Amino acid sequence: MRTLCDFYAKSRFAKGGAPFKMRETGFKNTFDPGVKHRRAFTLVEILLASVLGAMVAAAGVAAYRSVNHARGDLAFSSEVMAHGRYGLSMMRDDLASQFRPRVPGEMKLVGITSNTEEKALDRLVIYVTADPMGPGDDLQGDIYEVEYGLSLNEETRELYLGRRIAPVEDLALGNKRGKLVRVARHIDQLMFEFYDEVRGKWQRGRNAADPMPQAVRISLWLQDRRAGERPSVKMSQEVWFMKDPRGVKKEPPREEG
Repeated sequence: MRTLCDFYAKSRFAKGGAPFKMRETGFKNTFDPGVKHRRAFTLVEILLASVLGAMVAAAGVAAYRSVNHARGDLAFSSEVMAHGRYGLSMMRDDLASQFRPRVPGEMKLVGITSNTEEKALDRLVIYVTADPMGPGDDLQGDIYEVEYGLSLNEETRELYLGRRIAPVEDLALGNKRGKLVRVARHIDQLMFEFYDEVRGKWQRGRNAADPMPQAVRISLWLQDRRAGERPSVKMSQEVWFMKDPRGVKKEPPREEG
């Protein structure tokens, strides 16, 4: 008992001190006026940071959309050009396989001119053969009437390049029936021009009784109506099949512009 009383008498609590000593830690009393406080962000700074962040995000979204738009334009151009090249190659091959009989009146190469709303919607009708007549050969292969022109797709309401082919038994009558095959899409205009060697210039339209032209120029205007106001792209190709008696191809004068 004495020992406990002696301990109490000697303690700081008995002398008015604290009952125990608090352990010092790394935390500071933020409410102590002697401690320097760290300044917080103001409302203006927070609003400014928010605006800058929104501007950076908007710039990123615009750049992403621009890249996607450019990629879509490239894919569109590649698809459209592929359709145009395929259509031109089909017409070129048929013109190269044109039926050339011994009697000039039996040959058929007709160009029909048609314009609608300032657009060229020409048609071409020719006789082609799968087995061209060789030198000294009196036999002729199968003859077909082939017609090229633009047709309307009833589902999509878009124009496409069609190829109608029908077998011909009577060269004087031809065959207006046959099978229509879709060759190429994205075709907005179609024009056929024939080079007149006498006049020395290209002209549209040709009758069956006209002299055989030296060349045919095919022009396609390619456009996708889903693309909006994009300008159309023009592709042209000239097919030559007339030669002079010496076997030298005659070149017409080039048009400027």
